[in-house]
Amino acid sequence: MFRVGVMALAWDQTSGQVVIEAQPSIQDDSGAPLDETVLASDLVRVRIGPGGARDFVRRAASLVAAGRPTCPFCGQPLNPGGHFCPKTSLN
Repeated sequence: MFRVGVMALAWDQTSGQVVIEAQPSIQDDSGAPLDETVLASDLVRVRIGPGGARDFVRRAASLVAAGRPTCPFCGQPLNPGGHFCPKTSLN
């Protein structure tokens, strides 16, 4: 598993497939740059046909629509126990 830094979406006309690529973040959790040999070896590439892409989009849209409600003040998602709202906190 790795944290995604860059994602790309493309159409491969030769194969008639949608291509999705995910590359890792160039920094670790502390903000330090990652070793270039690690970066060069990590790449996720997914190829799906048009029908599979449409199904994926429909499913993703339904998941987003069923997501958590948003805070009326800051727009961030609300957790069951609430959340830290930067708009209502004291500075």
